[in-house]
Amino acid sequence: MVGLGLRYALVLIFMADRALKRGRTIVALFDAATAALIAASLIWEATTRLHLLTPAIASSLIVAVSLAMLMVARHHRSVPIALIAVVLGCLTCIGVAIGTSHLVEPLCALSIIGFVVSLFDWPLHIFTIVAAASDTLALPLIAMTLMAQGRENIAAEVALIAFALAWLLSRRPAEAVCAPALGL
Repeated sequence: MVGLGLRYALVLIFMADRALKRGRTIVALFDAATAALIAASLIWEATTRLHLLTPAIASSLIVAVSLAMLMVARHHRSVPIALIAVVLGCLTCIGVAIGTSHLVEPLCALSIIGFVVSLFDWPLHIFTIVAAASDTLALPLIAMTLMAQGRENIAAEVALIAFALAWLLSRRPAEAVCAPALGL
């Protein structure tokens, strides 16, 4: 059942792509928003309530659907569809993290989405949404790691290192902070 729902969401993303090719922006936005709602609710429900998906699989699916939508947005230079993709990824990752009490996997998923967003030339607010959402998950994970005794939180430590590297390798934050300060 989960697979059928996700396939339907991907079909809607494909339909949004076709609608954008034909210049039907409103139809494309409706298809993309519907795909995001279906995918997000299905992944969250299957992970937190039905326990059909592990947090790692759910996070992978969130990345896959978000990146599929981001590729359509990039292909057509559609900022609204990119915004839908980013909101889908951020809210679903936070929902999975809260619903399962697993922070590592959703944080890694958000870092991947944020890194991909930083590669494109999107407006700063799209990047800022991903940064704020990943910080929302990183801060509790840092606190949990600091409070842990011994080496039992190795997964959290690896996730934090991956998180830091993804944001350090990202060009976007440095450009956003340094360019206005340098008068560029």
